[in-house]
Amino acid sequence: NSMNYFLTRDFRYNHLGRFQSEEITGELVRSIGIKGNKSSLKAILNCYFNTSDDMKRKNAGFYDNAISNMKDDRYIDSYLRIISDVNNAARFPFTMQMLGKWRNEDAKKLLINYMSSENDQLVWNSLSALKFYKDDPAVISALESSLEVKHSNPKLMKDIATLLSKMK
Repeated sequence: NSMNYFLTRDFRYNHLGRFQSEEITGELVRSIGIKGNKSSLKAILNCYFNTSDDMKRKNAGFYDNAISNMKDDRYIDSYLRIISDVNNAARFPFTMQMLGKWRNEDAKKLLINYMSSENDQLVWNSLSALKFYKDDPAVISALESSLEVKHSNPKLMKDIATLLSKMK
C-alpha cells in the first residue's frame, strides 16, 4: 500500500499543470499542497504562474490553501508577487494572513494600500493580516484612514474600529 501511495504521489507531482481541465489541476494542487510537503511547493507555484488568468481565478482557493498549508518562507517573493496583483489578492486570504504572521514588511505595504480599496473582501483579508503588526504606527494610521472610507458593509467598519482599538 505504501508503494501505491508513493506512485500516486509521484504521478500527481509529475502531472501537475499538464491537464487542460481546471478541475483536475485544482484537485492535483489540493492533494499535493499538504502540510509538510514543502518539496512540491515550487512545482505548485510554477503551475500557478504558468496558468491562464481564468484558471488562476477558478483554482485560487486550492493554491491559497496549498501555500498556507506548506508555509515555506523560501518563496516569500512568489507570495508577494501573487498578492501584489489586486485582481488575485482577494482570492488569497490565507497567504495574506501567513505573510502577516511573519510580519513581512513588503506585505505590510501592500496590505496597508489595500485598506483603502472599495473591494470589501480585499479589505477584510488585509485586516486579518494586519492584526499581526501590533503597535505598528503605519498600520494604525492605515486603519484610522480606512475608517474614513465608505465601505458597503457596516460589519467591516466595526471590525476595523475593533482592531484599531486593540492596537492603540
